[in-house]
Amino acid sequence: MVLIMENKKIMLLVVLILIICVAAGVILTLNTIQYERVEISPNGTSIEIPTDHREYVGDVSGVKCWKWNYGVLLSYDDSAVNNSINFSGLSIGFDMVEKLIKQNSKTNIDGYEVYMLDSNTLESIVKMDIDGKFYCIFLDDANHDTVVICCNDKDVAVHMAHSIDYK
Repeated sequence: MVLIMENKKIMLLVVLILIICVAAGVILTLNTIQYERVEISPNGTSIEIPTDHREYVGDVSGVKCWKWNYGVLLSYDDSAVNNSINFSGLSIGFDMVEKLIKQNSKTNIDGYEVYMLDSNTLESIVKMDIDGKFYCIFLDDANHDTVVICCNDKDVAVHMAHSIDYK
């Protein structure tokens, strides 16, 4: 009789551990950000972009734009772009976007200058309803590829910056 009670306790403990493991796996899977590598310039430069509600907005005068759940990525070859874009129906110069973002406070994270701004500063440009902070990183290389990453999660922005592969 004692042996049967011990076996039931052991089985109950094993089932409980399995339930906890499955629950932890589901939580980790749901909270893990999935990325997909996309080519952002004709010369083959690529970057990882979150897949959550990602949408390629298009190519306007050489400026490519993607947006996803709470973030936006702009890329262009500054040697081929005429510095004027029409983004979400609002005609603005790319230089103005850069100045707007760079007038805010910045910090250094993993070697990147990350600009922190209130999300409503970019709301009319990116057409997303976001509350809180937005983190923006500007990247450019000697081949004239320029990338602007703006996201409400600084870890996602830094991950994307680390993932860029210039060609």
